[in-house]
Amino acid sequence: MILLSLALLNSITAVTSTSWAAHHDELGARPTGVKTSILVHHLGEVRSQISALEQGLLERRHSQKNARNELKKIQKLLKLQRTERELGKKRMQELESTVTEMESRKDFLTKKMGKQRKSIRSCLVALESSHRVSPEDVQSLHFSDSEKLEAPRRKVLANLADHGLKEIETLRADYVDAAKLETRIQEEKQQLAYLFNDLKEQEGVLESNRHLRIDFLKKKQQERITQLENYRRLKNAEAQVENLIGQFNARLELERNEETERLASREMMQGIFSKLKGKLPYPVNGGKVVSNFGKVFDAQSGLYVFKKGIDIEVGMSEPVRAIAAGKIAYSGELPHYGQVVIVDHGDHFYSLCAHLGKVSRKASESVGAGDLLGFTGNLNAPLYFEIRARNVAVNPLQWVFN
Repeated sequence: MILLSLALLNSITAVTSTSWAAHHDELGARPTGVKTSILVHHLGEVRSQISALEQGLLERRHSQKNARNELKKIQKLLKLQRTERELGKKRMQELESTVTEMESRKDFLTKKMGKQRKSIRSCLVALESSHRVSPEDVQSLHFSDSEKLEAPRRKVLANLADHGLKEIETLRADYVDAAKLETRIQEEKQQLAYLFNDLKEQEGVLESNRHLRIDFLKKKQQERITQLENYRRLKNAEAQVENLIGQFNARLELERNEETERLASREMMQGIFSKLKGKLPYPVNGGKVVSNFGKVFDAQSGLYVFKKGIDIEVGMSEPVRAIAAGKIAYSGELPHYGQVVIVDHGDHFYSLCAHLGKVSRKASESVGAGDLLGFTGNLNAPLYFEIRARNVAVNPLQWVFN
């Protein structure tokens, strides 16, 4: 049972460490002038040490001697996780600084493009004026001499205007690069915030394992084993949902160039969901939110966990509807979640409704906003509702219209 309780350590960190590495591979090279931090590399080394220690704990056979050795390993893990948290905070500060630099860069480029536009406008006005010839000038004997003087000047003005247009194109490309980098930095900040929440949970689990080793040496371990088993089941269920959505993301990357004739699929490909933040309906009518997104106390495990969705109390057999158009990514039963429907809304956005009494849709079916997904179950299991962006849980209350 103790080995099973240790298994949750890997399930908690697997998704976080994988998405962390993938995210930094995605960032790639940065424009000139933006520092590439060594903190990411250092964070990776700390995470590797943590993974090695966790694997060692799993492979140990249970005995009085090993319990003492494992206690030392857990204490070292707690220290490494504190180091990881500090490195993460420094990385967050570094990202904040880079965002400030990008904002300054964008302001500078905007002003410079404005100056170039004014310069081009002046050149064009001068060119237009140089072509204006009055009837008196045409009849003048000196008209041809004047024209000879104006022709080189017009050529210089035309060259200046052409050069200015090319300069604006270059500045615009630089501006777009800066904006894209800022977007990727914001995504990394979101991943860091998600990591910090998971670290809090991991520290609680390691503390429970530490007490478990101490209790084992004192022959008083059964209560903490039960707590950790309940927690393991909860985290395994969450990890299963995250793995499912990770598979959906991979499949979406392969299918994103295919065309579809259905209205729901067109909306998915156009990335409409992200524009609906704060305007989405609840999946049920007349429900009451009884458990919020964020850190909550889990009575079954006796630990504080980070809740990735909200619970909505509603009557039995009430219709549950799609909050936006999309495609059914999963429909069926999952441990701890009961009957579940996951809707892929496109652009890596998903909504999840769990603890249903009945589901009415099958995987791969397209749905429109407000279409029926299923019905609520009994009153002892409130409807559970999540929204995820790139497999990162976000607060649903910030997306729905209250």
